[in-house]
Amino acid sequence: MRAYFLILVAAFASSCSNSETYQIQVRVESDERFSSAELEARGWLDSPCDYTKFVDAKQLPTTGRNVVPGTERAIELDTYGSEVTRWALPTSVIPIGVRGGWLLVSQRTSVLAIHESGDLALDDTISPEIGPHEACSEAMEKFVGHVPGIGPGNSACWIFDDSESGKKRRIMFPLPCT
Repeated sequence: MRAYFLILVAAFASSCSNSETYQIQVRVESDERFSSAELEARGWLDSPCDYTKFVDAKQLPTTGRNVVPGTERAIELDTYGSEVTRWALPTSVIPIGVRGGWLLVSQRTSVLAIHESGDLALDDTISPEIGPHEACSEAMEKFVGHVPGIGPGNSACWIFDDSESGKKRRIMFPLPCT
């Protein structure tokens, strides 16, 4: 029997000054506190990689360079493969662009903008379609196995043109679980 730790979903509805909330998908972390049946009774969905749930959030909480349990992470790399910026991500999203401190991700039929501080906003200036991007896989080597969720076969690194500055930015992120 699989057992899991139930994250406190209320933490996602932070005291951010933005009064709007956005529906995001989070996952539970493995632990011995809740059985599969208990999670399903609480509205968690059994997905291909773990149990997930859609929650309303104003902000994705971050703790410095770390990302709280239940979320994923995207990392901007410089040309030498060193970390520049880190974003918390909902589960099962794919980056489609960068605008300054904001990472734009495709989430079902909309584009969610995630600031490096964790603030969330909808972006209706671009399509949520995922287009072809130049890969930067060689820059990922130092992170594989050292950053949770980043591993061979389950991560990608794409190069985006920052729509604010025009500079090229390398974003490493976990691929959605299928």
